[in-house]
Amino acid sequence: MNSKQRIGLGKLFFFSIVLLWSGFSQAQTEISVDQRALLMMKVLGYDQSLFSKVSSIKGVVNIGVLARRENANSLECQKEMLSSLKRLGKKFSIGNHLVLGKAVGFETGLEKIFKKSGLQALFICPELTEELPVILLATRSQNVLSLSDRDQDVEAGVSVGLLWDGKKPLIKVNLKSSRQEGAKLSSSLLQIAQVVNR
Repeated sequence: MNSKQRIGLGKLFFFSIVLLWSGFSQAQTEISVDQRALLMMKVLGYDQSLFSKVSSIKGVVNIGVLARRENANSLECQKEMLSSLKRLGKKFSIGNHLVLGKAVGFETGLEKIFKKSGLQALFICPELTEELPVILLATRSQNVLSLSDRDQDVEAGVSVGLLWDGKKPLIKVNLKSSRQEGAKLSSSLLQIAQVVNR
């Protein structure tokens, strides 16, 4: 598709993940924001329900980045992730679909916000652990796939963790939660992920 690289070609999945992992130096101790954003885009390419969700909204995959407005750490995470998605969105697509990051602040009425924004996925920034029950109620009612970079969030019900195992990236999937959010994650992804709550 012109100059953009597609993410979501099944036979190339393992190859693309190997390439992503090869970008990590042995001295690296965590995933950079760009690497996490790219990994998130790759994961979304393996949600088999995704493309039916984006067909009615001009072929754009909308990824919300949720932060606590009054918290500097949470807002910095949001700013960095949105910047990465904007930068990577110029080089990569998910299938044939453009990628657009959208800032979302935690507040009441998340279901309406998700629906109005046309979100298919939501990356949850730090400092929102206590609010996860409310957030996940909204993601499940609106069929929005939730993602985080914290293992405890996945154990608490977030669908996908973009983690670091000490040597390389680790994808952790809460399968029950992902199904509750309307996702259908492919076997290609589940084979290389750490899966909980089958």
